[in-house]
Amino acid sequence: MKVLIINKSYYSGGAGIAAGRLFQTLKLAGADVSLLVLDPTLHEEKKLIRLTINSWQRLKWWGMFLAERLYFLPFEKSKALRYAFSPAVAGIDISKHPAVRDADIIHLHWYNQGFLSHRSLRKLYALGKPVVHTLHDMWAFTGGCHYNGSCERFTDQCGQCIYLKNPSAHDLSFKGIQLKKDSYQNAKLTIVTCSRWLGTMAAKSSLLKEKQVLAIPNSIDINYYQPLHRNEVREALHLPSHRQLVLFGAANLNDPRKGLSYFLEVLELVKADFDIVVFGKNSVLMKQQSRYKVHDFGLIASAEKMKALYQAADVFVLPSLQDNLPNTVMESLACGTPVVAFETGGIPEMVDHLVNGYIARYQSSSELAAGIEWVLKNNTGNVLGKAAREKVLRVYSEEVVAQQYLQLYEKVLNEK
Repeated sequence: MKVLIINKSYYSGGAGIAAGRLFQTLKLAGADVSLLVLDPTLHEEKKLIRLTINSWQRLKWWGMFLAERLYFLPFEKSKALRYAFSPAVAGIDISKHPAVRDADIIHLHWYNQGFLSHRSLRKLYALGKPVVHTLHDMWAFTGGCHYNGSCERFTDQCGQCIYLKNPSAHDLSFKGIQLKKDSYQNAKLTIVTCSRWLGTMAAKSSLLKEKQVLAIPNSIDINYYQPLHRNEVREALHLPSHRQLVLFGAANLNDPRKGLSYFLEVLELVKADFDIVVFGKNSVLMKQQSRYKVHDFGLIASAEKMKALYQAADVFVLPSLQDNLPNTVMESLACGTPVVAFETGGIPEMVDHLVNGYIARYQSSSELAAGIEWVLKNNTGNVLGKAAREKVLRVYSEEVVAQQYLQLYEKVLNEK
């Protein structure tokens, strides 16, 4: 049984990290698995197939990416929402690639922003091979948005899209959902979602309600992400050993979905005394707007440094307004650091309220503040951190997740 995982990147971005970890997890389990990626990568791995290995191929990909973005520009509602919607009009045909032809099962992950277009996907489905598609957001069952916000039109028929400048009944989202409907019609498609929440959303969508949908979480290397002596890590990072540290960050703090505005509100309400450790693009915003002492680590490219920040912190705060199964939450829990977050997306499946963290009522800054205070006060003897680590060992370890996927692969391969 030869499995080909397809993702835009390798260990870059949330989906790239998840796909890379699954690739390694399945290799450790003895599976015949390969990973095909578009983005250039310096990694040298057995069975890692890179589509951009020379200047011409990189130029071709950038052309696809630019074509996708330029096409969307007239429809763009605002710069802040530029990457919230993918029209998938430009992409590469990989249906004739030797690795695709040789695979028994095609396992799709994330492929937007100029990698696979609607036409590219139709050609993959037309091969007649079983396709497992792990969803890392909602794009596969909407007219083009990656997260629906407050819109429920994906359950019936997209149109009047909240992400477009001039929404109408037959706008770009309407056309997008029609293209997907045609593609999915005869596809041997099994949908996997990383969280039960996303599975529920997919199952009630007009596009996927007739497809098999099941939830399998992402995996994590429990030997890499593990607790270390906090003060030793802090000394290495030049962080104070005598202060409680609240960790906050995201890939891009300017992304409205990541909840920076709520965290800033929280800092006006919380009564505990602590320092803030912040990471991510635009992290300077925290220094400019916070009355607390801020240790700014900026955009972090090193997994080793990111792991150290989790290990150094007393609590990780994630005020995301909508998220699937965030790698940041899983990494924090694996490092024995409790998490405080809103009750949204798949996060309540990861954080057990008052056991390994605190789940606050959605968009309630006062409850988020109460959650930070509660964790800082009640983690005596690291009882919350130990529970966080135990949850990861039980649910998200490589061995546990690998077995679920191997069973699924056998099932789809034997279906007529």
